[in-house]
Amino acid sequence: MLNKHLENIIGEVKKFNNEEENIQIIDTARVVKKKVENKTLINIIIAFVLGIMISLGLIFVLEYIDNTVKTEKEIEDVLGLQVLGIIPHHNE
Repeated sequence: MLNKHLENIIGEVKKFNNEEENIQIIDTARVVKKKVENKTLINIIIAFVLGIMISLGLIFVLEYIDNTVKTEKEIEDVLGLQVLGIIPHHNE
């Protein structure tokens, strides 16, 4: 049935195409007897594991490239200077 439909489509295209025939059937359509299995559980598990792995990888990369100073001890270690005072963070 699909092959006949495809031949009809090719015939219609040939009517409108004034150039040389450049459309041909390479393979005929085959009906597959085996049903496609639904693998929803496996797909969910794979998506969950990949999501966790990508999230953890992104966290490690962002932490690795973060070069900001967060504590007074880091300032003393990096610069070798004592901290005279700090400005507290205030949310409005």
